[in-house]
Amino acid sequence: MGPGVNAADSQDGDARARAWSRYWGRGVRHSCPGSFHDHYGAATQAFWRERFAQLNAEDRALELGCGNGSLIRYLDRAGPVWPASIDAVDLAELDSQWLGQIAPALRDRVRLHPRTPAATLPLADASVTQVFSQYALEYFAGESCWRELARVMSPRATLALIAHRRESHLAHLAESESVDAQWLLAPGGPLDRAEALLPWLAMSADPAARAQRAADPRAAAARQAFNAVYAELDARIAAAAFPDLLRETADGVMRILQAAAGRGAAPSIDALRVLRAELEDNRLRVAELVACALDREGIERWQRQLQQIGCTQIEVGEISEQNHLFGWSLVARRG
Repeated sequence: MGPGVNAADSQDGDARARAWSRYWGRGVRHSCPGSFHDHYGAATQAFWRERFAQLNAEDRALELGCGNGSLIRYLDRAGPVWPASIDAVDLAELDSQWLGQIAPALRDRVRLHPRTPAATLPLADASVTQVFSQYALEYFAGESCWRELARVMSPRATLALIAHRRESHLAHLAESESVDAQWLLAPGGPLDRAEALLPWLAMSADPAARAQRAADPRAAAARQAFNAVYAELDARIAAAAFPDLLRETADGVMRILQAAAGRGAAPSIDALRVLRAELEDNRLRVAELVACALDREGIERWQRQLQQIGCTQIEVGEISEQNHLFGWSLVARRG
C-alpha cells in the first residue's frame, strides 16, 4: 500500500485504510483506471500469465493487497488452472460485488479478508504455496510482515509480485500529483477561493439578492481572488507534464460553481467539501506511492530479506508499459 512501512503499525494507518476503502468503494478495478481498462497492460498481463501457468489444482494461494480483485479477475480469464483456494487480504474495507463477475467455480475458492493487516494473517503455519502481490507489498513490507510471510509460506512456496519503482513513470506521476494536490488544498488555494465565492453565486436566482451582491464590495473581492487563483491554475495546467489532477479538479470546481444558483449555498459548499475530501484521499495515496516505491537499494534489501526467510531462487526484472518503466517484477522460491 518507503520501504519498511507497515500500515498496521504506522501512526496514520487508519487514515490510509479509510482512504483506500473509499477508493475501492468507487468500484475501480485497480489503481490506474484512467490508463488501463483491463488488467493493466501487455507486459503486466504476460508476467502473470507466466505465473499462472505454474499453478496446479492443489496450490493454496495468498494475495496481499487484493483491492477490488483485478488480479483474481485476470486469473479467471487467463489462468489455465485455478488453485484449490485463494485467500485475498487487504487493509481496506472491501466491496465483494466484483466476485459476481468471476466464474462460480473460482468464486467458491476465494476467501476475502478485508481490514486485515499483512502482519496478522488468518492462516495456518506453512499453509500457503503461492503468494501474489501487485503494487501492494511495498506499502507494508516491515519486519512483522516478513515474519508473517515466513510463518505462512510452505517450505517450497513461491512468491511473485510487481512493485512500484522509484524511477518509474507511475512514481513520477505520483510525485507531480502530490505537489499539485498540496497546492490545490493549501489555504488561499483554488478550493478555498471557490468556497468563499459560492455564497455570492448562490444569490443569482434571487433578484433582490443579486442587487445586494452588486452593492457589496466583498462579492467583487471574492470574485477577484477566485479569478486570480484560477489564472494561476490555468498556467499550472499548461506547464504540467501530468496535468490530469489539476484539470479534473478545475472542472469539478467549475461544475459546482455553475450549479450554485439553482442548488443553493449550503448544498454547493457540501459538494465542494466532498471534492476536497476526495482530493485529500488522492494526496495521501500518491504521497504514499512516492514514499514506498523501491529504488535499486530497496529491491536489493528485499532480496536479502527473502533469503533470510528461506528463498534460495530470486529473479528480479522490470515491467514497462506503453514505452514507460512501470515497476519491478520479482519471483522468489523457497527450498
